[in-house]
Amino acid sequence: MKRRSKILLLLVVSVWLCALENYSQNRNHERVLFNKALYRYEGGDYKASFKRFEELTKLNPNDCEYFLFAGLSLMNSSDSVSHALKWFDKGLQCDSAIGTTPETRDDLLLAKGEVLRALIRLDDAIEVYDRIIAQSKIPASLNEARLKKKQTQQYRLLVANAIPALINNIGAPINSPFDDHTACFNLRGDRIYFTSKRNGKLDGHEWHERIFYSKKGDSTWLAPEILPVFDKELGHEAMLSLSCDESLMAVFQSIGGCQDVYAMSNQHGTWQHPVRFADPIGSQWNQTHVSFSSDLSTVFFTSDRPGGFGGLDIYMAKKLENNRWGEIRNLGPTINTSGDEETPFMHANGHTFYFASEGH
Repeated sequence: MKRRSKILLLLVVSVWLCALENYSQNRNHERVLFNKALYRYEGGDYKASFKRFEELTKLNPNDCEYFLFAGLSLMNSSDSVSHALKWFDKGLQCDSAIGTTPETRDDLLLAKGEVLRALIRLDDAIEVYDRIIAQSKIPASLNEARLKKKQTQQYRLLVANAIPALINNIGAPINSPFDDHTACFNLRGDRIYFTSKRNGKLDGHEWHERIFYSKKGDSTWLAPEILPVFDKELGHEAMLSLSCDESLMAVFQSIGGCQDVYAMSNQHGTWQHPVRFADPIGSQWNQTHVSFSSDLSTVFFTSDRPGGFGGLDIYMAKKLENNRWGEIRNLGPTINTSGDEETPFMHANGHTFYFASEGH
């Protein structure tokens, strides 16, 4: 009898050890797959990251973070935004005792709100933000939900008073499978400058951004060419703005977390080496955008230097007689908020000012 009991105990222990080994192997495989998926996601290869996160949701349907990243991968794929919604909903249906932290649940709701806003389901988005405000105990989530709700309410007013416009994709060869953005045209409309990650170098998980330009042929744009900006291909280079007469270009460079702005002059059709904006525009703080008035007498720029209203603020400076920029001035609380303000642009009429804001 004792011998039989010992045999049964050994069998139980053997089965338990075998199950433990299988569990350990599965968890190791899961971690490896997650790291590969995250690498693809952070590198901007959202289609590949979605496939891997989708596989992870099948391996472990109780880990809601996998559903979150699967949805985020789709949300960052321009043709798959609407499909992201069901993945966030699946994540929210996870057993909270097993697979959802309060932070992940808030992230799922915030991401769902973004998709609803993209689909112009604004009332539904506001309901999602109200849910976070009512339930969350995480200050960062509460602050973001309140801000997103305020933005969505403003968005709803803009939609109700929308200005009809026809938007056409400029197509290839300007657009590519990589990120392409910040396009600037000359006044004649026959030359375009823009930023792209095509043909870039991989830095960590991200492709380097570079500035390209293209000329218009008889009926279509010619193949874009890279615009040599900095001597060494370090970090990111991005197009910011172009003066009306195509004599001056503002560019951005980011190396190791340090962000600054530069000016390039066009002399007899040749772009010169960029020169960093001197004080008081250039500073030890981050500067992320620059634009010029049509007569080049005023510069507008963004900076997170101390003394602002929070985040990135918009500043301006007037050109002096010695061609240097004068004292800078914060545009004040009518323009700047506790959130980031970006991409300032003064219309050629000198009366209409455009900018992006997280706080309005």
